[in-house]
Amino acid sequence: MSAVQYSGPLPPKRKGELQEIAEKLSIDASGTKDELQARIKAHLDAKDLSEDPVFGGLYTSKRKMMRKESGLASSMTQSVVSDTETSSLLKRKGSTRHKQTPPPPEVEAEGATGTLTAPPSPVRALIENVDAAISNVVDKDALVQAAGQRSVQLRARAVEYLDSSRKFLSNATNIASVTVLLEFLFILYVMVPWQYYEIPVDKAGSGSSVVIPYPPLSYLLSTHLYKELSYWFIPTVLLPQAAGTLISFSTPRKDVDPLSAGIVKLALAVILDDSWFAVQGKTVSQWRVVGAATSLAFALAEATEERRVVMRQQHDH
Repeated sequence: MSAVQYSGPLPPKRKGELQEIAEKLSIDASGTKDELQARIKAHLDAKDLSEDPVFGGLYTSKRKMMRKESGLASSMTQSVVSDTETSSLLKRKGSTRHKQTPPPPEVEAEGATGTLTAPPSPVRALIENVDAAISNVVDKDALVQAAGQRSVQLRARAVEYLDSSRKFLSNATNIASVTVLLEFLFILYVMVPWQYYEIPVDKAGSGSSVVIPYPPLSYLLSTHLYKELSYWFIPTVLLPQAAGTLISFSTPRKDVDPLSAGIVKLALAVILDDSWFAVQGKTVSQWRVVGAATSLAFALAEATEERRVVMRQQHDH
């Protein structure tokens, strides 16, 4: 039995015929009709089975198109040659009458080359446009100038933040507030029986985790916490603030004199030992003395500078 020979273009064929051709070609025969056509065409272009008696007929349309293109090219070449010969003949005839008449430039160019000029490549034009756009955007001088301006702005902002910090910390009242806040956080740290919750951040069994501390709810609801905090609050905040409000030697008089408050706070921290305030069996009196002494020292420095300024103003007047 002779083998089946396939011929003709692929688009008019039915899906069953395309599947049969695909099976003969040992390629995938599934999918839609368009997918089969594209798959068969790609296989035929890659393998070049034009000499195969079974599949050679499928290249008919391609051959016809090639013959048409070659015929069109030959006819165009012949037309150009005939036009060249005609122009040369006219040139020779015209030279006997008008020797100074030049030949048409377009006809001479076509006759010299004998081929048509290829149109400009759109890909090359696109690449040139992209290169031009990049060269216009990327300006080294502009980048350097922008970087310099940004650096100046960052330095100015850093100097502004530094000035604000210096202004805040150059005030004895603010320093006293900071020491009280730090002391309060330290008291909570040593007083509360913290519990910890671990959150794994890596694979199971690796041991990597994030530990989050939290206070037990039962301890927060107990009276022991608030009783101990009141023992700390009265000699550390309440009585020094009252003394600073009632006693002030500054000129002009301040609402709360940090020097007077610091003196009372330090005296109470020294007098009230660990028998007055003990946290979970841990002594914290030395830290209370350090905080009171620090705030008192800065308050004394501020008062000394203020007194010096007042005396200088009085001497100038």
